[in-house]
Amino acid sequence: MIRKIVSLAFIASVVLVACKKSGSSSNDSSAIQGKWNLTRNVSSIYVNGALVDSGHTDVSSLDYIYFYANGSVISYENDNNSNNQAISDTASYKILNNQFLVINAPSEIDTLKIQTLTSNSLILTDSYTESNGGITSITYDTVQYTK
Repeated sequence: MIRKIVSLAFIASVVLVACKKSGSSSNDSSAIQGKWNLTRNVSSIYVNGALVDSGHTDVSSLDYIYFYANGSVISYENDNNSNNQAISDTASYKILNNQFLVINAPSEIDTLKIQTLTSNSLILTDSYTESNGGITSITYDTVQYTK
């Protein structure tokens, strides 16, 4: 499941700060178009508000996503066993209020918070909340890409 979450984040490859674009209120997707190389993937888990675990997932220099002008996005992930690239997911995307990236994959829709979107940096965050017996855990997955 975590690999699928990472893949979806990787497509958008995610909930705290607005997009750092200059005052635009449109849903312009031109800034996100092109090839983005995955550079960092960090997960942090909070239980009842306290950080209990944080770590990063190893990324390959071959992992990247490509956002097309027609609204489609494809992620490419390195196969660690053979060093071959494979298309891991193909989906459509749209940007809402320059704050959220919505990925519409065949099996699910994921909404990621755009923390940073500049000409050479894209940082996305996704969060997942679980509650059970008065215990609430929130997992934040943050992925960083560069052009």
